[in-house]
Amino acid sequence: MRFVFCLLSYLFWQIIFAQDTIAPIEVKGYAYKRYAVGAKSWQADSLLLAQNAGNLASEWLLRYSGVYLKEYGNAMLGTTAFRGTSAGHTAVIWNGVNINSATLGESDLATLPVFANSEITLQMGSASSLFGSEAIGGAILLSNLQNFTENFLQLRQEIGSFGRNFTGLHFSQANSNWQIRSNFYRFSIQNNYKIPALLGEIENNTPVNYFGTNQDFFLQLSNNQRFSFHNWLHSNFRRLKNGAILLEKNWRTAMVWQKKFLRNWLLEGKAAYINDLMLYNRQDTTQTRRWVGIMQIQKELGKVSWQAGWQSQYFLMNVDAYGEPKTELRNDAFLLTRLQILPAWVVAFNARQVWVSGYQTPFTPALGWEWCFWQKNSNTLLWKWQISRGYRLPTLNSRYWQPGGNPNIAPEHSWNYETGFVFERKTFKSRFYTEITAYQMQVKDWIVWQPTDQGFWSPQNLQEVRSQGLELSSHFYQKINDHWKSQFWFNYTYNLARIEQIRNDVSNRFAGKILPYAPQNRWSATTYLNYKTQSLLFTIYLTDKRFTDLDNIQFVKPFWVSDLQWSKVWQSEKIRCQIALQINNLFNRSYENILNQFMPKRNYQVNISIHLK
Repeated sequence: MRFVFCLLSYLFWQIIFAQDTIAPIEVKGYAYKRYAVGAKSWQADSLLLAQNAGNLASEWLLRYSGVYLKEYGNAMLGTTAFRGTSAGHTAVIWNGVNINSATLGESDLATLPVFANSEITLQMGSASSLFGSEAIGGAILLSNLQNFTENFLQLRQEIGSFGRNFTGLHFSQANSNWQIRSNFYRFSIQNNYKIPALLGEIENNTPVNYFGTNQDFFLQLSNNQRFSFHNWLHSNFRRLKNGAILLEKNWRTAMVWQKKFLRNWLLEGKAAYINDLMLYNRQDTTQTRRWVGIMQIQKELGKVSWQAGWQSQYFLMNVDAYGEPKTELRNDAFLLTRLQILPAWVVAFNARQVWVSGYQTPFTPALGWEWCFWQKNSNTLLWKWQISRGYRLPTLNSRYWQPGGNPNIAPEHSWNYETGFVFERKTFKSRFYTEITAYQMQVKDWIVWQPTDQGFWSPQNLQEVRSQGLELSSHFYQKINDHWKSQFWFNYTYNLARIEQIRNDVSNRFAGKILPYAPQNRWSATTYLNYKTQSLLFTIYLTDKRFTDLDNIQFVKPFWVSDLQWSKVWQSEKIRCQIALQINNLFNRSYENILNQFMPKRNYQVNISIHLK
């Protein structure tokens, strides 16, 4: 602890006495990528985001990524399962701030619209050295990036089956020194489709209605100083399958200040406030407020770059089930380093330590490298490797819920090993990119809620899990001639997540069993064909069977779904108009993602987008 403070103090005074005017600050997408050396990251394609801007993040990722998404009904709760882990093992980062629910330790991706964010990136594997708690299986990064050349007004309207309706307004005004951008959106769906029942079919009745707005303000204060402000308000209403009403309101705001100094020093300060309110059935209230402060410095010195910083989070919880308000303070110190040993060989070492009162939290390092060992003409082949440690603090519900909370619950921790190859070929008219990654992860002290003799459930550190598999991502672009263009995306994941040990399983009955809702195979393929002003987008995605019990007897059947979209663009100097006709579940498949949670059969959608410059 003393060493950390001395190091940060020394670096602070080095900055203060080295001020001068230097080159302007460069703003790039996914700032942490340069330090995530050796790990797999996957960035959502801007074309697919634009074509489906009215999607929920959960349905978009299920269609176009290799990650498994659990959907508890259409537009209902949607959670991730990176590399066989659970929803609580995924950190969701918004403009550098973790926005996972403090009480549940996870995010509902069905409440995060694609329209509200300009960039979505998936960071695979244990990334706690970069993002802190919960990033055991991976992280989802939502970003709003500046662009001082954007001046436009966009209106998007979608109408579809089962009462689906999305309206979005996107405004941006900018000059060489500032930009202001605002989004307003509203989504509703009646979900009145037929679902199987014991005696034929019944009508589903789980309506959803949400609306929100987010603003981004960027200001270039000087040649070497920048300020940004981000604000996101979101309100969500859902009627659950059991008839209960769920109302959620979220307010997220963040401010970022950056100052560049002599000799390539960069100082950054960030302050954020997050207020999450959930009202269940109009009577049970859950409210958490979080204040976040981050101070970090970065140094570029030839072939070496590093970043060191401190993060503090203060939580205030008012939860009916806790009995009384609760508070918590968390502090993190982190160091990220990158060394360009040779022009084709880069190594990174990252580390983070968190302090929480009452917990012995693990030190989480990560070491990785990337080596471009073959390059000829327009072809490159790169080998990457990383070993990293992850951790997850017990959720507030795990500790304070009454009855059942366990104040002695320990943090989960993991080791992740991965290696892979990246091949890329670029020519004047085509580009081919493919990445294959093999990984193995071991998670210990996995928290499981268990029934007690007193008649309630309580969390315990019970499981040890080993997950291993392969990930393949490919993208091909071809300009056939001046009128024809084509693209193809393919993502495949093979995952085997097995229980190694359950501590109260004296007979070792569950050893070697596959975790519930951890499909072994998952893939998606998308083809895009463009002719002049018309385009065709076809997607098919498959999810393997999912066991629903630890004995691996009961399971949900595999499902595959395909979607087809045709669109046409009319464009002039100042206006661009696009209309799209879409068929979801083209072959009218009946399927469940989660047991007894049936999804819609064939349905239709019309999208209209008007873009004014």
